[in-house]
Amino acid sequence: MHFTGHKSMLSIDLLLNQPLPLLILGVFIILAAASEIGFIAGRWIARKFGKAKELTLDVDNNVSTITNSSLALLALFLGFTFSSALDHFEKNREAVTNEATALTTAYHVIKLQPQEYRDTLLGQLNTYIDVRLGVAALPNDSKAIRTLQQDSQQQQEQMWSTVNSMVTNHPDTPMLPPLIDALNSVVTAEKNRTDSLINGVPNGLFMPVALFLLFNGVLMGVSLGEGARRHTLLSWGLYFLVALAVGIIVDLDRPLKGYINVDQQAMMILKDSLQ
Repeated sequence: MHFTGHKSMLSIDLLLNQPLPLLILGVFIILAAASEIGFIAGRWIARKFGKAKELTLDVDNNVSTITNSSLALLALFLGFTFSSALDHFEKNREAVTNEATALTTAYHVIKLQPQEYRDTLLGQLNTYIDVRLGVAALPNDSKAIRTLQQDSQQQQEQMWSTVNSMVTNHPDTPMLPPLIDALNSVVTAEKNRTDSLINGVPNGLFMPVALFLLFNGVLMGVSLGEGARRHTLLSWGLYFLVALAVGIIVDLDRPLKGYINVDQQAMMILKDSLQ
C-alpha cells in the first residue's frame, strides 16, 4: 500500500511539473472532453423527456441549480488554492532576499577577523555561495533540494570548524561574537529557504480541484445538451480561462522553474560584489 501511494504521489508530481503551455492545454482538453460527454448525456435527456414539457423544464432548472452551485464551489477551491500558491511564492521570494542579506552580513564580519583566519573564511564563504547559487538550476523536486541542502550543510561545517579554531586559539577576538551570530543567521536563512522551496501547496489539494473540474465540465455539457443552442465558442472560452487559472496556480507553486519564477538576482549580485 505504501509503495502504491508513493507511485501515486510521483505521478502527481510529474503532471504538475509539465511546462505551463502543455499544462493549460491538457486541462482545456480534459474540460472539453468532459463537456462533450455531458453534452451527449444532455441530448439524451432532452430526447427522453422531450414529450413532457413540464418535466423537461423541471430537469433544466435542477441542472442549472446544480451547475451554478458546483461552479461556485469550484471557484472557492480555486481561490483557496491560488491563495496558498501565492503565499508559497512570496515566502520563496522573501527567503532569497533574506539569505542574500545574511551572507552579505557574514562577508563584512569576516573581513574584520584576524588575517590568519580571514582569508580561509572568505574562501569558504565564496564556495558556500557557489553551492547556494546551484538552487537556481534545481528541478522542482524535493529530493534534489534536500541533496543541495546536504552540500550546503557540509560547507557550513567547514566554516564552523574554522570558527571553533578561533574560539580555541583566540577567544578574546573582539569580532568573534558577531561572527558567530552572522554564521547562525546564514544557517537559519538556508533552512528557511529550503523549507520554503519544499513546503508548497499539498498535492492532495489539487485532487478535489481536478474532480470539480471534471464534474463541472460534465454538468455544463448536460446544460448545453438540454438547451436549444450549444454556444461552443463561449463554453470553450470559459474552459480556456479555467485552464489558464489552474496553470497559473500550479506555476506559482513551482518558483524554481515556472514561467512565474522567483528572481535569483539578489544572490547573483551578491556573488559579483564579493569578487
